[in-house]
Amino acid sequence: MTMIILCQADVSDAVMAASNLTGAERRWAKSNQHERFHHLQSIPPDVDLSGTGVPELMLDFKRFIAVPAGELMARVALGPESDRRAERRAVLVSPYKEEVLVRYHNYHGRVAVPDAMPTSE
Repeated sequence: MTMIILCQADVSDAVMAASNLTGAERRWAKSNQHERFHHLQSIPPDVDLSGTGVPELMLDFKRFIAVPAGELMARVALGPESDRRAERRAVLVSPYKEEVLVRYHNYHGRVAVPDAMPTSE
């Protein structure tokens, strides 16, 4: 079964507040230098498929779900009257989509190491 990974995306300031990011960490996150977060610029109404625009968003690579591809495509195909409908609003183009993919995989592919090296006696 093919799965599609979806990361949580919310208004940038809300994500940073909920994650207790302050000072330098906020600047790192907004400039895509924080390994856990990816900042997306706002989308003006003229390029938003719903015509309403999207505010600045922040992806949180720590918060994600995997959805069967067939289910997601079926939800996209549902009519606007359905409360189970998924709506495509915009698309990341190259090289931005590849940047997000690489950053997501780097975050999840990292190796956890202890803070201090054990000493042998």
